[in-house]
Amino acid sequence: MGLLISKYTYIFVSSKNKYLLYNSFANCFMELNQDLFNYLVQCKENPNLIENINDDVLKIFTENRIIVTENGDEKFIQELKFKTNQITYSQNNLGLTIAPTNECNFRCPYCFETNKKSVSMTDETIDNLISFISSHTNAKTMGITWYGGEPLLAFDCIKKILAKLKSLPIKLKYHGIVTNGYYLTDEVIDFFNENNLNQIQITFDGNKNRHNKYRRDKDTKQGSYDVILANADKILEHMPETFLSVRVNIDKINSIDFIETVKYLKERWKNYKKFEVYPGILRIDKEDKTNLGGNAMKYDDIVSFLFALSNKSDVIERNYFPTFAPKVCAATNINSYIIGAEGEIYKCWNDLTDPNKIIGYIDENELTNPYVYYDYVISCKWHENAECVKCFFLPICHGGCAWYRLRNLRQNGKYHLCQIFSDEESLKKCLEIYYEKYENKKNQ
Repeated sequence: MGLLISKYTYIFVSSKNKYLLYNSFANCFMELNQDLFNYLVQCKENPNLIENINDDVLKIFTENRIIVTENGDEKFIQELKFKTNQITYSQNNLGLTIAPTNECNFRCPYCFETNKKSVSMTDETIDNLISFISSHTNAKTMGITWYGGEPLLAFDCIKKILAKLKSLPIKLKYHGIVTNGYYLTDEVIDFFNENNLNQIQITFDGNKNRHNKYRRDKDTKQGSYDVILANADKILEHMPETFLSVRVNIDKINSIDFIETVKYLKERWKNYKKFEVYPGILRIDKEDKTNLGGNAMKYDDIVSFLFALSNKSDVIERNYFPTFAPKVCAATNINSYIIGAEGEIYKCWNDLTDPNKIIGYIDENELTNPYVYYDYVISCKWHENAECVKCFFLPICHGGCAWYRLRNLRQNGKYHLCQIFSDEESLKKCLEIYYEKYENKKNQ
C-alpha cells in the first residue's frame, strides 16, 4: 500500500526563516533542515518520491503520522468517531450541574438566564433528586457542580443534598461550584473543607470600577468587588486543597482590564499556587439571538486579544501550542444533566431557566421533550458536520460549542464555531510563538 503526506501535516517557513513542520493528527512539531523541507514539499505533489526518504527519517515520520498509508487519514476519522461515541454513550459516570436556586443577588445585564424565578429546591425536590441519582445504577462515579442563580443563596439545600448522597453507593469523583463569591463565609469555607471541594470558580467583571457597575447588590445597589476579593483571599488561605479559578469577564470595551486585573491578583496572591486567572469572553447576542452583537468580541477580536497576551509573559503564562481537545461536553453526553431548582432537566448550562429547553423532570420516568435531548447528543456532533470531518484542525479542535451549533441548526444562527487555531495564519503564529519561547528557554 502506498504512502503519502497526511492531510494533517503542515509545513511552513517561519518569519525568521526556520523550516518547521506541524502535524495535528499526532500533535507533533519539529524543525527540519532546508533540504528535507524542500523534499517534503515535492512529496506532497508526488507521493512516489516518499520511497526515497532515508529509512530512519521515514520511521520518525510514520510514527508521528506525518506520512501515512493511503487510507491512514480516513482510519483516523473512524477511530476518532468511535472514541467520541464511546464517551458520549458511556454510563460509568454521572455528571450533574445542580442549580439549588434560580435566585441571584446580582442582576448582571448580560446574563443569559432571562426567565429567572425566585425558586429554591424544596425538600421534596431534593428527595426526588436523590432518587434520580439512585436510578443511574450503571454509574459508579459522579461529578457535581453547584450552579445557579447564585447557589450559595441555597446553602441549606446544598448541605441537605450532600448529606443524603453519603448514603448512596456512588462515589463523588469531582465536586465544584460556580459562584459569584459574595457569600463565601467562614461557615461555607469550613463546610466545603469537610466535603472535599475540588474547585471554586468566581468572576470579576474587569477592574474594580467596572465590576461594581455591573455586579451590584440588586437590593442595596452596593458594589461587590471588595467583598468578593476578600473572600477569594480567604479561599486561598483556608482552602489549600481547593483550586480557585478566577474568570475576568471582558468584551470589546474592557479587554485591557484583563491585563490590569491579572497583574494585580498575581502580585496580591504571589505566595499561593492553586489559582488561575483567565479571560471570560462575554457572549453578547443580537436581539434575534442569531449572531453576536453589541460589544461582543468577534472571532478576529478574540484572536488579536489572545496574541496580544503573548507579549505579556510577565503577566500570564499562556501556552500557544495546540493541544488535543475533548469533543464531548455535558450537552452531548447521555449521562450528564443540568438540574434546575424545580427539578427540571436540561442538557446545557446555557439553557437553564429556558422553558423551551426543558427535556424532562427528575420525578418522571420519561423525557417530556426528547427531541432537544436527541439534537444535542446526535445532531451537534462534529461527525455530523461535513466541514468538521474534512478540516485539518479537527484533531486539535473541540468541535464547536453544542449550544451555538444547535442555534445554527435550528434558529438560523450564524455563530462562528471555530477556535483560535482554525485558520492557517493563526496556527502559524501560534506555532512561531511556541517555537520562539522554546528556543529562548533552551538557550538560557
